[in-house]
Amino acid sequence: MGVIVKYFAFIILILAYGQSKGQIFAEKASELGIDHYAYDPNVMGGGVAIFDFNNDGFEDIYLTGGLNGDKLYENLGNGTFEDVTKKMQITALNIVKTMGVVAGDVDNDGFTDLFITSAENDHCYLLKNEGGNMFTDRSIPAGVTHKAWSSTATMGDYDLDGDLDIYVGNYVAFSELPFDQHITNAEADFFYQNDGTGHFTKIDNPLTFEKRGCTLVSSFSDIDLDGDADLFVLNDFGDFYQSNKLLLNDYPSPIFQEITDPSGMNAQINSMGIAVGDFDEDGNFDYYITNIGDNLLYQGLGEAKFKNVSGDHHVNDGTGVSWGTAFMDVNNDSYLDLFVVKGSILSHYDPQENKLYLRNAQLEVFEDVSVTEKVNEKNKARGMAYGDFNNDGWRDLVVANVRIDQGNPGKSLVYINESKGDNRWVKVSLQGVSSNKNAYGSIVQVFSGNRHWIREITAGSSYLSHHSAVAHIGLGDITTVDSMVVNWPGGNREVFKNLATNQEFRIVQHDNIYITTSLRMDICSHEKVFLQGALRNSPGIYRDTIRSQNDGIDSLRTTRLFIDDKNTGECVVTGTTDNITEHLAPHIYPNPFKNAITIHGFPQFKKTAKITLLNSVGALVETRLVAIKSSQDLIELHGYELLTPGVYLLKIEMGDIVYLHRLIKS
Repeated sequence: MGVIVKYFAFIILILAYGQSKGQIFAEKASELGIDHYAYDPNVMGGGVAIFDFNNDGFEDIYLTGGLNGDKLYENLGNGTFEDVTKKMQITALNIVKTMGVVAGDVDNDGFTDLFITSAENDHCYLLKNEGGNMFTDRSIPAGVTHKAWSSTATMGDYDLDGDLDIYVGNYVAFSELPFDQHITNAEADFFYQNDGTGHFTKIDNPLTFEKRGCTLVSSFSDIDLDGDADLFVLNDFGDFYQSNKLLLNDYPSPIFQEITDPSGMNAQINSMGIAVGDFDEDGNFDYYITNIGDNLLYQGLGEAKFKNVSGDHHVNDGTGVSWGTAFMDVNNDSYLDLFVVKGSILSHYDPQENKLYLRNAQLEVFEDVSVTEKVNEKNKARGMAYGDFNNDGWRDLVVANVRIDQGNPGKSLVYINESKGDNRWVKVSLQGVSSNKNAYGSIVQVFSGNRHWIREITAGSSYLSHHSAVAHIGLGDITTVDSMVVNWPGGNREVFKNLATNQEFRIVQHDNIYITTSLRMDICSHEKVFLQGALRNSPGIYRDTIRSQNDGIDSLRTTRLFIDDKNTGECVVTGTTDNITEHLAPHIYPNPFKNAITIHGFPQFKKTAKITLLNSVGALVETRLVAIKSSQDLIELHGYELLTPGVYLLKIEMGDIVYLHRLIKS
């Protein structure tokens, strides 16, 4: 049999997010295919949710539009998004004035549903995710029928029965426009209790008594770290109607205890948004509250006591109107930073600049780098949320902008993190079993040396918005963490030790920890690839568990397969094929790759394979000899951290069989 040269390329488009030398973020909405804004003459709307609706491992974007119509953008995994609003049959909201959005798996079927709040005496909308293929409006049959001007919603398992309950924050009633000059009363909030099937019953708020406030944001958060979901309710017009409220869950008692005054968080302000994090690494959650004028940074002192230290840490701001906000480590230096979006409440176009504060650990303050990092686009911003759209371990951001009339120029913004430094990170996604499927209410702790990081998995905060549920911890130069602790809702605790960084882990409750990878793979119509136990030639999402060969951590690989029916990709067979057919090529991934390459499957295997890596001009980079044990063997090649980004050719030689495979180093 003659020499067989097989150019078998799984062409995966390189994530086209550009290059940067120093600047953290670049605004890329148009390049990514995002074209949307919220239209609200009352100036209040515009929320965003970042979640993975089809479980393909790439986070998607949902944007509320007020009177403009909501949009769902699917992340295609190649540096672009597709508007799939109609495809996913999200059409019921075209005639609804929407406000905010929160995402959660309310029926524990493994697919994340959407809960949309609406304005001015309409009911909220529960959109059930039907296996990632479409959304159906289940609001009325699910018991979501009560009407108000609803602003925000948050999900949590307050009664620890394994399903998600929903707290809906309602705003005001008014007699005529402009609403802020004709308010008749503050609206009472709604509390929906889940019966375990995704059907909800509106119950009286489990409080000793209800004080009506003009709620703009609420968040389930384990304030006292006892394993159950407490509730933080923040109100607009706090000096006139009702201050912010801090409500402590007294599980198993069905009554929440109001601790607003003794906690020190009873601010009577115009609260807009909330960020949750532990910026000083003392193991207590801190809370940042946005406002008209001065913002508040509440430092957790333990035992549900807090102190406003915004001035000490230079984040009080004091100008304009601040809305959505989040703590996150944007440069992976291991310290939490702070992002705040801003926007005027005036009817004419009066834009304001967003704020990015980087943590200076040496001086123990935050530094305003908004101008130097070029995130100070002038907006009428409202909601914001974070995620990781290209799965590179660096936080990306979405900002929802509102238009007061059609003549305003503002659109939603997508900031892609283009940091190119060597700082390391870990990401953690959780799957509940006895807990709710999303594991909302869980707390992840990471320990390394004398450092300690804590992250909470929650649904709904910022302003009208929902952050990614994947926990992210920047780690600086730390290559291995000593331990990772998951505190599940209700107090169940699991510990995992000696974990390598620059990886995403998936932890399944009562099961195991896995390394996760998500790939987009493009092949031509005549090609086949071995996925999920068989040769595949149909588009879809495939999942494989790859067992570790050295008693390490098993890997979960999700592959989104696309077929190029026009064969426009580089799928060229050269030389003589004899009896070797298309499907006999090894599966080589990821592509683009970063630090390692995996080769899976050697149908025409010999006991030894020679593996050569060549650069784009054919120069030798390295050669390795590896032992092959079976046709389904899996070989992992490590040590490519310092390899120059670009195009490479991987050559696999087994006797007279030669495979050539093009790879991209990102």
